Amino acid sequence: MKGFQGQSEPDPRISRGVGALEGLRIIDMGQIWAGPLCANLLGDMGAEVVRVETRGRAAMSGRPEFGGEDVLENAASYYLRNRLCLSADLSYLEGRDLVRDLIGISDVLIENFSPRALPSWGLDYKNLYKINPSIILLSLSAAGQTGPWSQRITQGPTLSALYGRASLIGYPGEEWPRADTAEGDPLAASFGVIALMAALFHRDRTGEGQHIDLAQGEAMLALDAEAVLDYTMNGRVKGFQGNHSATMSPHGIYPCKGDDQWIAISVESDDQWEKFCQLIVSSPWLKDDRLKVVDGRILAADELDMTISEWTNSYDPWSLTRMMQLSGIPAYPVLNARGQLDDPHLRYRRSYLIQQETSLDLDELTFTNPWKLNATPPSIRRVTPSIGEDNELILYDMLGRTSQEVALLEELGVLV
Repeated sequence: MKGFQGQSEPDPRISRGVGALEGLRIIDMGQIWAGPLCANLLGDMGAEVVRVETRGRAAMSGRPEFGGEDVLENAASYYLRNRLCLSADLSYLEGRDLVRDLIGISDVLIENFSPRALPSWGLDYKNLYKINPSIILLSLSAAGQTGPWSQRITQGPTLSALYGRASLIGYPGEEWPRADTAEGDPLAASFGVIALMAALFHRDRTGEGQHIDLAQGEAMLALDAEAVLDYTMNGRVKGFQGNHSATMSPHGIYPCKGDDQWIAISVESDDQWEKFCQLIVSSPWLKDDRLKVVDGRILAADELDMTISEWTNSYDPWSLTRMMQLSGIPAYPVLNARGQLDDPHLRYRRSYLIQQETSLDLDELTFTNPWKLNATPPSIRRVTPSIGEDNELILYDMLGRTSQEVALLEELGVLV
């Protein structure tokens, strides 16, 4: 095992021992982002992840579509690393039989289909339990397995609309919400890891598996707790907030020198405000009594934003960040994707991901695992496999199929 070539070595206290979840076998039938990301977090921690997918649904498999014939299919930056991959078309009974056989020798199944998918294949929890009473099924559907919204199919933006998040994304006075990213997916994936750990703890004590019904939309409500509480307790509908804060001012994103360069600044206290004013030469605000307290600054937020934008426009975002940070004011440049890869702090944190059988540069890795366990750190044991790359290993070694049986599956078109 080794750290990244040419990079600072991780903290020497980090062990090179086995993964925390070694010995755990997970079947990954996740789609797009939520399911695959949850399995990725577990795989980084040592679990054996067997991914079941088919080229017939490649666009839904969570793979990057960079063009060409899977040119970057082995990109370690993507979250299908640390997998074994079986190609199986579940529209065939024989494909579903392969999943049933895997259930019998596995600990966890992760899926984020609509709630009608698994029952239509005879793979709902009631049937999985008959095969393996200790199996844990994690379902990450949009709105849960039951209730009036349960059969609704969503993608990131439509899920945000369904659960009201879209009503908060925009600037005051705008007519339409702004498009957002699929925040429900990574939240559900992270919540799913926590729920699985609890279910595994229960299983280790009792031998019993269970079905975890985790609605992505309900997980996403954690982002909007203030808006929900404000309506529940005060009857106020929050609406578009822009970058404003209910408790801090100035608080926003401001333009800097250069093409599309920005900085985020948050002044959290009256003491920080005084230091902020001292950074601006000949600041008229130092003598403005109404701005000495946060309530006054919140009322004058639009006026402050305009003047601050004129000032920040003369500075490079990094030099302005250093100036702010030295004065104890939270500030940082707004990073694009390239900036995130080059950021010195994030590069250092990525170097904590141990490599066992790969030789990668940090530029080939987009993200790591957020949990840095010092005795059992996350690791890359394998880059992303191509679809069906491990068919022989899974079919022959794991499931004990004969060559004649595998040939028949190929002839039927199951292994595509």
